[in-house]
Amino acid sequence: MQMATVPRQERWTAAPTSRTTSRPTALLRLFVEQGQSPWLDHLTRADLEDGSLSRKVAAGIRGVTAHLTALATPIEVADVLSACAILRPVHVSSHGLDGYVSVEVSASALGARATAASARELHERIARPNLLVAVPATPQGLRVVRSMISIGANVDATSIFSVARYSGAIDAYLSGLEALVAAGGDPATVNGVATFSVAAVDEEVDKRLDTLAHDRGSELRGVAGVAQARLAYRLFQERFSTERWARLAHRGANPQRLLWSSDSDHRPDGQTRYVDELIGPDTVHAMSRSTVAAFEDHGVVDRTLDAGSGEAAWALSKLGALGVDLDEVATALEVRRAEHAERVSGRVLDLLRTNGDAR
Repeated sequence: MQMATVPRQERWTAAPTSRTTSRPTALLRLFVEQGQSPWLDHLTRADLEDGSLSRKVAAGIRGVTAHLTALATPIEVADVLSACAILRPVHVSSHGLDGYVSVEVSASALGARATAASARELHERIARPNLLVAVPATPQGLRVVRSMISIGANVDATSIFSVARYSGAIDAYLSGLEALVAAGGDPATVNGVATFSVAAVDEEVDKRLDTLAHDRGSELRGVAGVAQARLAYRLFQERFSTERWARLAHRGANPQRLLWSSDSDHRPDGQTRYVDELIGPDTVHAMSRSTVAAFEDHGVVDRTLDAGSGEAAWALSKLGALGVDLDEVATALEVRRAEHAERVSGRVLDLLRTNGDAR
């Protein structure tokens, strides 16, 4: 069965054209030729103050991720509103496909109720059509994802470290859309992404491989993230080709695209490797500034994402045979992510309440 989405060419022709370059940039080509949306990872205030975000959007960047809880380079609600304004033309021209600012909520150890309160506060106070409320895809977080989708909010199910957890994110998205439809809502007004953390998986797996004797598994260093991503994309194609999805698509629902988070600034060997190996339609790639620059310089715009899924399954099976339990890897990364969230818990709500009504 063909995936029941808006026809590919119709979606891609919404790509903006750059007036500042004499030829299409690699970022523009990534979307126009391959259907992948390049976003900028980790918005900073400097991106807004020096005009660099506007320049990157003109060059082909189609969305950003932002973190009100970031301690090193904190941003405020006003910064999010500015970013939403800069990206609004992309959101309009793409008919809601892109042009988003994804902002993560404060998901503390207080549980789903506190996370849901933070998500609703963020959604209501910023109140922009191109805001994505980012909710960590923990078991309790996925309940919040479903709840937010059911009220018509755009949601980024973030911090996904395994294919199994991604499957849960799909369920939360579909269930939320079904609840929205049951309540008389229009699913065509809702968009969502599921953020798969590629580099974080590689870093954790590589640490475990380093503990193996006699360099066993050295050939598997740096392959787990891409391998899992390719299997996740295969699952995306399967789950958004079902009768269940077709019923929602008939009402105008948009698929929940996979967003690759590679943050290769933390991997000196990364540069464009993650981008080059994960190019495919109906996906998003959030890139660091150095990756954006490197991809513009020497990135290869070619479809690669659904190549070698058999090899991907083999690589993950080999890791298991060596004693690297990918479920344990995902659990360790979730725990680490939760510990970070706990350290910054409450900052989002504090910022929203002290900034007053953002409408």
